[in-house]
Amino acid sequence: MKKKKIIIIIVIILIFSFPIYQLFIFAKTGGNLILYISNQSEVDTVGIELFLNNEKEIDDYYTNYQFHNYKRYVFKTTPGNQAIAIKTKVGNTKLFFDVNTWLIKWVAIDYSEIINKKGEKEYFFVVRQNLKPFLIN
Repeated sequence: MKKKKIIIIIVIILIFSFPIYQLFIFAKTGGNLILYISNQSEVDTVGIELFLNNEKEIDDYYTNYQFHNYKRYVFKTTPGNQAIAIKTKVGNTKLFFDVNTWLIKWVAIDYSEIINKKGEKEYFFVVRQNLKPFLIN
């Protein structure tokens, strides 16, 4: 009987600690959608535009001076699905995806490249989403 009470107390603590953690992170970051964008390609500088729910929110240039040189953006959004479209200003690299912000979400977007079977460079975006912060300074 004593073990059962301890387990119930632990479960209750865990259930209540998660919303408190979310509120703490929201207060600390200032939003519920935290984006990191970087240029991981060999292109010196790339212009990137990001649209959040069909509104242009980011119009910036990213250099590859130092790889993993991320720029951070914080947004306060309504809880639920957010439509994100990201594209380069020059060229035809585009990506469309959704992010659910019922919980605070960290998203890292990398502009990158590969050499295809024909020996040509292909450019693309890589997106990583997480419920916890990335190890990016």
